[in-house]
Amino acid sequence: MAGKPNKWRFQTCIFILTGLLLVLIIRLYGIQITKHEELKRKALKQQEDIVILEPARGTIYDRNGHKLTINIEVDSVFVNPREVERPVEMSRALSPLLGMSYQNIYNKITNKTKYFVWLKRKLEKEESEKIKAINLKGVYFIKEPKRFYPEADLASHLIGFVGVDNRGLDGIENSYDKYLRGTSIKAVIQKDGAGRNVFLKEQDSNFGWGAEGNEITLTIDEVIQHIAQREIKNALIKYRARNAIIIVMDPQTGEVLALANEPTFNPNEFSKYPAEYRRNKAVTDMFEPGSTFKIITASAAIEEEIVKVDDKFNCEDGIFKFKVGPGYRTVKDVHKYNILSFSEIIRYSSNIGMTKVGMKIGEDRLYDYICAFGFGESTEIGLCGESKGLLRPLNKWSKISITSIPYGQEIAVTPIQIITAVSAIANGGILMKPQVIRSIREYKGKTIFEFAPVSVRRVVSLRTSRKLMEMLEDAVENGTGIQAKIPGYRIAGKTGTSQKINPITKQYDPKNFVSSFIGYFPAENPKIIICVLIDEPKGEYYGGVVAAPVFKKVAHGIIDYLKIFSEKKSEESSLHFPSASIQREDNLTGNLSGPQNDTGEITMPDLTGKTMRLAIEILKKYSVKVILQGTGIVRSQSPAPGSSLKEGQEVLIKFGPNYEKPILKGVSGQR
Repeated sequence: MAGKPNKWRFQTCIFILTGLLLVLIIRLYGIQITKHEELKRKALKQQEDIVILEPARGTIYDRNGHKLTINIEVDSVFVNPREVERPVEMSRALSPLLGMSYQNIYNKITNKTKYFVWLKRKLEKEESEKIKAINLKGVYFIKEPKRFYPEADLASHLIGFVGVDNRGLDGIENSYDKYLRGTSIKAVIQKDGAGRNVFLKEQDSNFGWGAEGNEITLTIDEVIQHIAQREIKNALIKYRARNAIIIVMDPQTGEVLALANEPTFNPNEFSKYPAEYRRNKAVTDMFEPGSTFKIITASAAIEEEIVKVDDKFNCEDGIFKFKVGPGYRTVKDVHKYNILSFSEIIRYSSNIGMTKVGMKIGEDRLYDYICAFGFGESTEIGLCGESKGLLRPLNKWSKISITSIPYGQEIAVTPIQIITAVSAIANGGILMKPQVIRSIREYKGKTIFEFAPVSVRRVVSLRTSRKLMEMLEDAVENGTGIQAKIPGYRIAGKTGTSQKINPITKQYDPKNFVSSFIGYFPAENPKIIICVLIDEPKGEYYGGVVAAPVFKKVAHGIIDYLKIFSEKKSEESSLHFPSASIQREDNLTGNLSGPQNDTGEITMPDLTGKTMRLAIEILKKYSVKVILQGTGIVRSQSPAPGSSLKEGQEVLIKFGPNYEKPILKGVSGQR
């Protein structure tokens, strides 16, 4: 009888143990098989951290292939908080070496939920060496690429700068960040079996810095940039000015050859400079253009055939007082003039004379031309923070606006707007889009973008452009711009002196001025246009005295650098292209090389209406022998557009004057 209960107990125990074993097997099956991947991920998550490693940014070059940026390999320091045994002592030791507060470091190294915490990225060599020397447990180093600007402040406002996270913060570095940044990678930070050491484990085949960013070639010329920057800095110091700006451009293509602001900054140490120094005022800041704006008013008067060059105007002996509504409006000239021709109004920069010209043009037509020249809208140059300037809609003009705007008051423009507008006068009447990017290429060599001139619209005819050129040349030879004169060279230009608005009184300040000069050369077929602006000079303040000499020095430097030969005034002008094997005679012949198709034949482009410079830029892409005849714009071509060409075939391009009126319909916008 006693054996049966024992047998029952034994069987019960066997059953329970078998059941428990079965549950354990099922549980282990779930852990080892069913939930293996999920639990593995959880385990790794507890043992690993993921860090993003940035690639080397793409190199930025000037137009001649000189490097304006490079990448250098530097140490970044991080810590594994789980290895830190004495956080107080470590924080005290690292604080002076890293230039960080004790509390900041302490908070980082006591975060025990992490295996990886950045302490400081992209250390200076001295910082890295000092930290390595004290050999702290749990502190590690990793190599990272750091952006470096070998030319320091050269073109710094144009290029911009990069933050510690490898992101562009200003200039080209910011505007084209998606091209320059490249492809980052993920790296796993993992502890060893004892949980003491930290190492990087490859996350993908691109382990390292990742795929390097694209290369960008700018339109600027390093030498011209240096010349411009040197002279504008000297002017800032000489006149103790608040700011100074200079832009050098090719008026035929819209390419910016130099752009500089003073005061400037070193992008390698950008955080040491105030934001005011880092702002690219050439595109962000507005100013009243003053007398340089008379070029725009004069172009409207000539184009509409309202005024002839030799028409006479009474300049009222320097004071023009007339009734406007219930009150009176007074316009003054610096010097007393009685009767001046239209050409002399430009030569001597008479405000009274230009006011009367503006009144003859009328509000509607003047507003249309101002809009056509691009004022009141962005130039779309592609740089950070570009301002549209300030042009009030026509229905917001006051009764005296037509007496102020013609000579550059009651309107605000940016330096890039005014040089772009005057470039249209210089190149024969076509508004070109200003550009700073010449090409974008992948780090492996594939071209993403290549520069081509972009014409926005025709604003005046070639006839108007030529007449204004003669008037502006006279202003340099015999008028207010005489200090911009270079013997043997034909310079066309205009001075500007504008009073600034006092922010407190809201009135024009008799002590603060903006001095400016804008000019181009060679006058008939210009390849260089320069805009100089000096903000709040001390002592002398007239544009002809302050800004014109800066233009002259920069122009002289460019002439020597590009070997631009002096010219004599003639009916048919000379063109010089130092980058191409072309010489100008009555018939111009040269070889231009470029891409061809697989059969060795290319298709003739349609050049009708293009300027000579623009036609040559287009033909540079082809391998043909070019013969150019005449001046002006393309009137005919042989072979015809669309024809197949063979390598070395002769292409005849004939140029002639264009007297067409500009199409302004739809440009002015709101009235």
